[in-house]
Amino acid sequence: MKLENLKIIFLGTPNFALLSLQGLIEADLKPIMIITQPDKPAGRGQKLIKPIVKEFAEKHNLPIRQPIKIAHDLNLIEEIKALKPDLMITAAFGQILSQEIINIPKWGIWNVHASLLPRWRGAAPIQWSILSGDTQTGITIMQTEKGLDTGSVLATRAIDIIDTETAQTLTEKLSVVGTELLIETIINNKQNLIRPQAQPTDENLIKYAFKITKEMSLIEWPKINVIELERKIRALNPWPSVNFDIFDQNNNLIERQIKIHKADSHLVAPGEIKPAELGEIIFKDKKVYIQLIDGLLELKEVLPTGKKNMLIADWVNGLKNKIKDSKLFVFQRNLVTKNPNEL
Repeated sequence: MKLENLKIIFLGTPNFALLSLQGLIEADLKPIMIITQPDKPAGRGQKLIKPIVKEFAEKHNLPIRQPIKIAHDLNLIEEIKALKPDLMITAAFGQILSQEIINIPKWGIWNVHASLLPRWRGAAPIQWSILSGDTQTGITIMQTEKGLDTGSVLATRAIDIIDTETAQTLTEKLSVVGTELLIETIINNKQNLIRPQAQPTDENLIKYAFKITKEMSLIEWPKINVIELERKIRALNPWPSVNFDIFDQNNNLIERQIKIHKADSHLVAPGEIKPAELGEIIFKDKKVYIQLIDGLLELKEVLPTGKKNMLIADWVNGLKNKIKDSKLFVFQRNLVTKNPNEL
């Protein structure tokens, strides 16, 4: 079989999957079918939004299927069987595959997974690698089986995580690495150069990357430290974004749901800034800090509700117009209703 005659079905949904699909086409490995998630309502108008993989597939006239639950879609399963694919590839597809589906392709089903397995099995490996302070991550091309990312490893490639990495920037980097490694693995497998390796079973090496939820955008007063919060801001950028409300010392709401897009951590208060109350906002030399239990979080970029992303100096100018000499505190009304120092 020539490589260009390989029958591939591609399953993917978000941006992370897009580059792998594009790479297959550029390598003359055009899939015979694209399977992605259904269109979903979004925004105030609840308008149906297509997955980005679907938009790309439409432009290239590729057959598209959007099952609600592929494991229960008997008609689609029969259609896949009739196509007799050599390989099925998943990349952030977002649905569980049944053993019946896994058994269909000649080469099995490969998953482009954004971590170095067995570390960070599960739905959100990119975010959890940042949340945990990892200095390295990578891509694993894995043979899919019924367990949660437990299949044999076909290939891996590591990259470093820099101190300013966000979920968005790391996703972009790993998308490139994943595409390159996927194509290389297909070529090497055709030449019988791939030797699947079972994942380590040492429980100390296995970590699970649970799904990111909107509730994680809250700041866990009063226990979170400044390093943890700075990592969290990067890990949840662009979604759901760490956010806070601002209250004065009398518990009057000043601004609501301000998203932090960029911040720096300081374990020791810089310069002449004296320690403040927990959660207090400190203004110093056109900079803005938040007092945490062990240091200061310096805000760099924020996104106020209903506005565009703003540099901190621009935001402060607007904020100071709303206040006089009152102390300001950062927390969430839906989490606490009083100064976090009183918790």
